[in-house]
Amino acid sequence: MVTNHTEHGRAVSFSASGTPSSFRSVRGLGLVIVAAATAVTGLRAVELVLTWQLSTRLQEWEADGYGGTEDSVQQWVAAVGAITWIAMCLQMLTGLLFIAWVYRARRNAELLCSARHRLPGVWAIVGFLPVVNWVIPPILVDDIQRASDPATPRNAMRLPPSSTTGYVVAWWFSFVLAATLYFLAYLLSIGVRRGLEDSAGSADAGLLVHCTGLILLTTAAGLLTVLLTRIGRWQAARAEHLAADPEPEPAAVSPAAAPSAPGVRPVPQLAPGGGLGLVAAVLSCTVVAGPALIAIASPHYQTVRDAPTGTAEYEAAMDAWAPLTLLGILAWGFTMTLAGVLFLCWLWRARINAEHLDPSAHTLRRGWTIGSWFLPLGNLVLPALVVGDVHRAGRAPVAGDAASTSYSPLVAFWWLSWLTTWIWTWLALLLQQPILWWATTAFFALTAALLVPVIRQIDGGQQAAADQPYPVRQATTS
Repeated sequence: MVTNHTEHGRAVSFSASGTPSSFRSVRGLGLVIVAAATAVTGLRAVELVLTWQLSTRLQEWEADGYGGTEDSVQQWVAAVGAITWIAMCLQMLTGLLFIAWVYRARRNAELLCSARHRLPGVWAIVGFLPVVNWVIPPILVDDIQRASDPATPRNAMRLPPSSTTGYVVAWWFSFVLAATLYFLAYLLSIGVRRGLEDSAGSADAGLLVHCTGLILLTTAAGLLTVLLTRIGRWQAARAEHLAADPEPEPAAVSPAAAPSAPGVRPVPQLAPGGGLGLVAAVLSCTVVAGPALIAIASPHYQTVRDAPTGTAEYEAAMDAWAPLTLLGILAWGFTMTLAGVLFLCWLWRARINAEHLDPSAHTLRRGWTIGSWFLPLGNLVLPALVVGDVHRAGRAPVAGDAASTSYSPLVAFWWLSWLTTWIWTWLALLLQQPILWWATTAFFALTAALLVPVIRQIDGGQQAAADQPYPVRQATTS
């Protein structure tokens, strides 16, 4: 066995076959995950067909005046429940296998490329816990595929962008949206699944949502197959190359990483997220659509609440209120999730860039960039500090101007608007008054309007710093 070292001093042992002894191929595990994901997709398709058949049988049973055999309906109920249970168990097993794959692939990536990942290694496990698993897994997979990409130098300081990132984003959004739609489909068809004859009508909407979820789940499974296959092949090829040439070439010093004059801090390999920030800003404006639809439907809620059940007035008000409100809730949840995930991805990248620009400007550690949004009570203040620090880190201090190093009033107004928006939201949910829903819509619009210049200023400052070989940064004197 031969032992060599990487440029950062990490020991790498090579087996008799020529590959690093600590390297463990993920290709076999990836194939197992692909097979399991395919099986889950097939079971979900069978579940859709059985649910449709159950709904049809139930409607025929109602039309015949319940003259059919109830046992046959119960058999279909049992069949749908069994397939759903098997699909959920297999999906959980697939998830556990995927966590093992991420952990092993992450260790391989750290061995094959010295570039630092955006998250510590512990996140390969912790990142799949509830709440954080909405954001962390795509970051982990994207870093793994960037480090495994043959185009990434083994001695790179930071992981460069990769063309495969688009696959990661599309895979994750397809999967998350599919999971959300499956949950909604289950709620819509829960009556039919239990054999309740008066719930057959709601199953039509559930079947449509279920079908859409199946299409997205199939898309996610196909993209996951591409990612796992490509990353496994890349890592195997890089391991063989590392065995053939264990000592990497010296890293080329980029102009941004070159030594600078006294009092000037170099900014190594900044990667401004202008495109991602622009998308996050645009999507933040779409969040207004959900509350606006609910506000339009809200005047009919009073009639629904006051009119006797079963009357023509009640049915007319329900038809005017329920579909539009449901559509608003779906649009609200979808746009909030999509905009929120992209905003956090952009904020994480902007925070890394801001640390290179001015490490002393940050009140909180990097982990709080994500964690601050999920800490009860703390999320009333901490996210504003994170964004404020990132914003002011991109502004070079002007001699004699103390305001240039202070927090931006724009960030403060944006955060106050964000907090006010949720106060109005809770009041609207509690009191169900049209004026409150319109106020909520207006504050969502105001918050989005303030967020757009915040993102543009941060991206603009970081892009300007990245374009300068030696960013101007005044030396601080005590």
